[in-house]
Amino acid sequence: MSYDYIRQAYGVVFEIGDRVQHASTLKVGTVVREGKTNKHYVRVRFAPNRRSYCHPLELKKLTPRPDRP
Repeated sequence: MSYDYIRQAYGVVFEIGDRVQHASTLKVGTVVREGKTNKHYVRVRFAPNRRSYCHPLELKKLTPRPDRP
């Protein structure tokens, strides 16, 4: 499972493909594959070629992925 450290440390679950909104910038993005470093951050794609590491408590989940109820 991706983002195991974040689930254990912060009690929030992120999965690849989740749509999220950043709390301070209000940008909407998609959670992508976990990076090899910075395990305490969520990697989010905000633009086609722009990926950023975000603190999990600064992200708000939007609608669930279409393949999940």
